[in-house]
Amino acid sequence: MAAGAVAGIVGPILFTVTFFVEGLFRLEEYNPVAEVISALEAGPGGWVQQANFVVFGLLTIAFVVGLHLGLRPTRWGFIGPSLLVLSGMALVWAAAFPLREDVAGVTYERPRSTHRGRHDVLPE
Repeated sequence: MAAGAVAGIVGPILFTVTFFVEGLFRLEEYNPVAEVISALEAGPGGWVQQANFVVFGLLTIAFVVGLHLGLRPTRWGFIGPSLLVLSGMALVWAAAFPLREDVAGVTYERPRSTHRGRHDVLPE
């Protein structure tokens, strides 16, 4: 239970520090005001943001397990933790289907299409 609480505290802090520091090192190719955090997955250092998504997703899921074990069981008590697990899974999904960059430096999803790709889990 305590490990889940630590995961819930460390996860968001680690995620934020990681993408912030990575963004500082990549200011020539990444604009934090104009681009989403997922754009850090594009380019040669993209693996760092992919790992960041996976670690944050797994820490979120660990937090949910600790939270669920610490709550008194109720009839509908599984709904909140279930939604948080989906959030953690979506972070891992974002790492599994990263954004890419073409030769002009434009970030896109592979495969290119007229609709949103696999990186974005939710529809428009």
